[in-house]
Amino acid sequence: MTGFGEILPEGSGMKLPWKQRLAWLLVALALIGLIVLYVFEFWWLDNTLRASTLVWRSLLVAAAVGAALGWWLGRRLDDAFDRFRAVVIVAFLAGLFGPLLGSLSNRLLSAPPRQEAVQVVRVEAFAQSRLGFMKGEKVKPEGYYLFVLWGDELERLRFRVLPDPPPARGDTLHLEVLPGLWGFAVALPPDDHTNRIAE
Repeated sequence: MTGFGEILPEGSGMKLPWKQRLAWLLVALALIGLIVLYVFEFWWLDNTLRASTLVWRSLLVAAAVGAALGWWLGRRLDDAFDRFRAVVIVAFLAGLFGPLLGSLSNRLLSAPPRQEAVQVVRVEAFAQSRLGFMKGEKVKPEGYYLFVLWGDELERLRFRVLPDPPPARGDTLHLEVLPGLWGFAVALPPDDHTNRIAE
């Protein structure tokens, strides 16, 4: 039996066989792809009701599944510390990407969207610049934060464009909402002008 630390050959002069190099390359590309997906999914998480609860639950479930998988993968290792290390590493990686899987499955496997009425509390435009803005510079908004009463919760939504017509404080806004596979509703963007102010 080999230890967990002996999986990769030692010595700087040794090269991995091409199959192993290809496997590590595919793993690296997969991690990069997951990171890119994470970046795009942040926008959807901003428009998810009780997103923090979804994130923590997904993290804990994924970490538990990862720990079980790590134990199964490391069960043949002789050293107890190597088995423990396998469990920790796999549980960490699974937990790291658990919220991504939770958000994707909640949104993509959701039932069809429905309309839901929310009350607008505040609307704020936002813009970002790595170098900052000059005094007196006219800044074009990159998007808008909508603070709304969604049920009994005060939620902040982030849209690239405002619904048409733009909402004001106290307006009732009818949002197109995905109910979510796991019960965490997701507000759809108003880019297609499907979200309307109640007349």
